[in-house]
This record gives sequence, C-alpha cells and structure tokens, in this order.
Amino acid sequence: MQALIIGKVLYQATLDTTHTVPKPSVGQILVKVVYAAQNAPDAYGLDPALSSAYREEENVLGTDFAGTVIESHSPLVPVGSRVCGWVPGNATTIGSFAEYLVTDADMVIKVPDSMSLDEASTIGLSFMTAVHALSSCLGLPLEPRDDNHVQEPKPVLVWGGNTACGNFAIQLLKNAGYQVITTASENARQKLQKLGADTVLPRNDPEKIASEVRALFPHLAHALDCFASSESAMACAHALGEKGGHVHTLLPIEQDIPNVRTTFALVHSTLGRPMSVFDFAGDKPTASQLKADRLLATEWCSYDKGYAYKLLREGRLLPTNIVKWDGGLPAVQSGIEALLRGDIAGAKIVHSICQQEA
Repeated sequence: MQALIIGKVLYQATLDTTHTVPKPSVGQILVKVVYAAQNAPDAYGLDPALSSAYREEENVLGTDFAGTVIESHSPLVPVGSRVCGWVPGNATTIGSFAEYLVTDADMVIKVPDSMSLDEASTIGLSFMTAVHALSSCLGLPLEPRDDNHVQEPKPVLVWGGNTACGNFAIQLLKNAGYQVITTASENARQKLQKLGADTVLPRNDPEKIASEVRALFPHLAHALDCFASSESAMACAHALGEKGGHVHTLLPIEQDIPNVRTTFALVHSTLGRPMSVFDFAGDKPTASQLKADRLLATEWCSYDKGYAYKLLREGRLLPTNIVKWDGGLPAVQSGIEALLRGDIAGAKIVHSICQQEA
C-alpha cells in the first residue's frame, strides 16, 4: 500500500509505495482510509526538534481519518461500516496518511448516514482532545443532558473557540449544560453561537478580555486554552475569579500564578497504553490514569454505543469546516506547509486517500 512516512529527509515527508498493510489483532479492525484530515501534530512529526521524543523514519504521518471497515476482529464493528476516529500517527507506524490503518474497534465512531466521510474525517483527534481536556484534566462532567434539564449553568471559558478543538469543546459543554464563554475573531461569532457559545468575545487584546470576563463571570473557575500560547494561557488565568481555579492548555506552558493550577496532558493517554510520545509531555501518565482515560474514550466512542454517535445522529455535534486539498497523499506535504504558514483558519485541510466505493 501507499503511506506517507517521516523518512530520512528532515522536514520532508516520504511517500512509501510498498508499505506493508497492517494486520488487525483481536478487538481491532482494518480500515480503508477514504479521507484523512490534517492536524498541527502532523507538522511536528517532520520537525526533528519537536519530535525528538518519538521520531522514527518508519513512523506513518497523520492522525484523523474516516473510511470503511474491510476486516473486523470485533463483534462491535461489522465489515462494511463507515467509521471515523484517530490514531497515534507521527509517533507510531500506524497513521492516517495511508491507504489502510489498524485501530481498536472501541476507539472508532460510526458515521451517521446523514454525514459525509470528508466531514467525519475532521472529528477524531480534536474531538477526543476536547473530551479528554474537559473531562479528565479539568474534571468537568460531560454526560449530555436533554433540553428539559434545569440547573444554574456553571461558566467555562474556552479560549480560541474557532480552533477545531475549540469548536468541539463549545459543543460538548453546551450539551452538558454549561454556560460557554469563548474568544474568536468577529467573523466567527455567528458560527460559534450556532455551536452553543453563550458569550463570544474578541481575541485581539487578551488582557483586556481577561478583565472583562472576570468582571462578567466572577465565579469562573475553569478555562481551556485551545489557542495554546503563553499569552493566551496567562489571559485564561487572569480571567478566573478571585478564588482562582484551573487552566488546561494544549501545549506545555509554565506559569506560576497564585490560586491557579495550570496543566497540560497528551490525549494519547486515552489509548490506554505507554507510548514514547509521552516523553514530549514531561510527566508521564500513571497506569491508573491510562486506564481511566481509556474508559473515558470508550464511553464516547465504541462505534454506535458511545455518546458521540448519538450526538452526531441527533445533530447536536457538528464537524468542523473543511478545505478539500487536491492531489491525494503526494499533496499532503503542501497541505502541511500551508498549515504552518497560517493559510487556513477556522477549518481543517482534508485529503482524499482512497476512492469511496459506491
């Protein structure tokens, strides 16, 4: 099969046209990848400085995918099913920038009939990152509630609501009954309000916005920094109320602010096993944390048994906007370079990998 690997050349992916098709084990499925979406870690994998903890020439790039199951070793997922999810590409020999991949059956989500596979390919990594950050790291219960639930909503700040992770975080929080505060550019306001944001503030002056949030929501105690910069993490911390609280960031950022706990953790812990990529994060997850995070992932995934499929089917969870990138696997490199230049905002680049069967 064809697969895009890290290879020998720095900063340049290598197209391997004779890559071995992976074989699924008990509890796993073999997926024919129809579409694969890009994420920032795909670029990190090509940078020797950023990927030094896990860089290997044979590692396959790509994390997000949507495709068709062609072999199943699990009663949970039948052959022929349309599924989406994510795999630890860039850091392992299983990645989504390949014609086929193997993954655990309970880590995929059934794609509803009403959704296209290119849209579904954007869900995996960003969605699970939001679930992991909000539930495991910030400790916020996320079980979806019905419209009749009546309770004083707790405010939560999502800094960077127009990022992919921000999009999913807003929807998860709204479905769970929280009051959602977010930051974004003005042209994204209506989109984020549609996703469930109650308050959308501009992002151009972080310290000013932090003061405004603190004045409007004096009891705010939880913030998720999806923008992931030192400036945004500091703004999140300053936005919290007098008693402080907890800020979770998507990149390791050190800050020492009284009464504010700042954390970072890789979503890879939801796979439930030790991995070399954890060397990138500093503190490695404990065995008990890996077990708990894996359980969290299966509660949300598990094909059509988890919360994710139910929300997708009901239209209460929407994928991110997409930009289709022509050229298949050979064109992924140019897509990664466009991402690094900042050419694409508020959407994910999606690559066509294999032809979809009629």
